[in-house]
Amino acid sequence: MTDHPLGVRIPGPAPQLIAIRWECANRHCTSWAVTYDPKIPYHPCREMEGAFIPLVRVGVRAEHRTVERPDNVGRDLVQDVTDRRGRLVMAVETHRDDGYDTTVYAPTATATRDDTDQARERADG
Repeated sequence: MTDHPLGVRIPGPAPQLIAIRWECANRHCTSWAVTYDPKIPYHPCREMEGAFIPLVRVGVRAEHRTVERPDNVGRDLVQDVTDRRGRLVMAVETHRDDGYDTTVYAPTATATRDDTDQARERADG
């Protein structure tokens, strides 16, 4: 039996923690992590100009690909993530043998009090 932090007695042997080792998919980046849960850790990758991208499990063949922002930024507050050529990045795709994940750098919505008041007046009729 083991004691639970909340004071509950749990029957059976103590659960074993399994370490999961993670590394960056970029060959020249030396970032790595060890976790004890399956949540994917992220890191600011030097090879991706500091973009906050996920690590992959050690031994998994993977590749990071950037997706350029195709639209005009205008007055939007976008995250300042650029590629090596200085172009804004909309997302980073992490391609593995069994599929891919996408990390999206979405713009932030903004409004002023005047915008809110005008929208409320239009809604009221």
